[in-house]
Amino acid sequence: MVKNRVLSKSLALLIVFAMLVSLLSVITISVYGENDDMVGIEMSGELSSTGIRVDFDTAGGEAGQSPLYRYASIPFEQGGIPVPGSYIIGATYMPSPPTKTHFVFRHWSLMPTCINDPSDIFTEDSEVFEPITVYAQWGHRIVFDGNGITLGNLDVDPIYDYSYASRIVPRNGTVNATMGMVWPIDPERQVINIDPDRRPWVFDGWYDTREQTGGNRFDGDTPIENNVMLFARWIRRDPDLVGTIIQVTFDFQGGVFAHNSAHNSNMREFVSGSTLDQSNSLRPDINAHITDFWTRRNAPNIRNGNFSFGGWWTAPGGPYGGGVAITTRANTSLSSNFRPTEPMTLYAYWEIRISISPLHTQLWRYPPGLEWPGWEQPIYFSSQSRYRSWDFYFPSTHPLPITWDDLPLGFPTDPSASTMKFLGWSNDCCFLNPVTVDTVFYGSSQIFAFWEIEKDVLVINFDANGGAWW
Repeated sequence: MVKNRVLSKSLALLIVFAMLVSLLSVITISVYGENDDMVGIEMSGELSSTGIRVDFDTAGGEAGQSPLYRYASIPFEQGGIPVPGSYIIGATYMPSPPTKTHFVFRHWSLMPTCINDPSDIFTEDSEVFEPITVYAQWGHRIVFDGNGITLGNLDVDPIYDYSYASRIVPRNGTVNATMGMVWPIDPERQVINIDPDRRPWVFDGWYDTREQTGGNRFDGDTPIENNVMLFARWIRRDPDLVGTIIQVTFDFQGGVFAHNSAHNSNMREFVSGSTLDQSNSLRPDINAHITDFWTRRNAPNIRNGNFSFGGWWTAPGGPYGGGVAITTRANTSLSSNFRPTEPMTLYAYWEIRISISPLHTQLWRYPPGLEWPGWEQPIYFSSQSRYRSWDFYFPSTHPLPITWDDLPLGFPTDPSASTMKFLGWSNDCCFLNPVTVDTVFYGSSQIFAFWEIEKDVLVINFDANGGAWW
């Protein structure tokens, strides 16, 4: 009782103080309850309203702004409708990025260590429905220098929308292993378009020295241990004196072109010992029948019914045929390390992918308070979501149909959520094709949880206001 009197007096004094100060300036005072996760009186100009506390851990860096916590109190909206119990911090109240000697700040993350999962990136618009701690993720910057060639026309990748000027990757990480990031394409074709007289100059890779000899060559699989500047290395070669032309044939193994276009071809020609892009620069006449630029510089893009593409391999059967992978799953880009010296055939590997996810497909988000017994993935644990899709792969030669007994975890358990009711599994977003314990698979399939909002339902009525419904 004494505590309540003291708190009441404190509130009264604060209110009087606020009224006096309001005559001179605008000030916001917020009083939080006794729950330690929501305690505090803030008068520092930061977010000052009742909300859910978010703590910011700089992971060894120097804070750019104090205090290192904020309160999420702006309602989180999905499709313009507030989600009960969920909030965001908002851009105005996010702390400024911290700093750290020899490192570059990447982003705030729900994970103390980087797992390269975009869903764990925390921003001013991230949904918060319980007190959490977010962590600074640090990395190293790679800066690319054209070494005599202006890379201005390469600033933005038209497909991935990533700057060619630099990359920021986790410490000791690689570009290829950083989700959503790609290594810059070889720039020689753009160089030819800029200055045809430079055609004898062939791009030979990115090195950590400006000189034409020595140094260390970097590619998308090179671990980055420090901030580094890389320079394009150019080799002068007479296109009339290049080596043997090598033909690489692509065996689709039952697949067909993904796009019915006349410029597709199941063969690419290489200058012996050169990458595909180098070959196209040295000998513009080869592969000229493939008129599309992106198709000409990649392996064929193909599909095969209900099977998933598992990459191009040096032998039939992929990992079961004793071959070597030249590209990865769902990727037709040929590595800069692929420089054939003799004619060869690459074989498509097809597989069956069964993917199971508790994702709420109607809202395209994980339901608040999600629990999925037996299907947790501790490596991905975060207070926001410790679940991701489970992907199971089978070779296309696996006996069909595939049943739940073939999957290591069997039929998935029923997930639950705090504000939603689980209705079942489906291989579409509208629950038109329910998936049950009796369902069997004859090809790749994506399976999603189907949810129904159970609590705090918002009903919105639409008035045509004299108009007609159609």
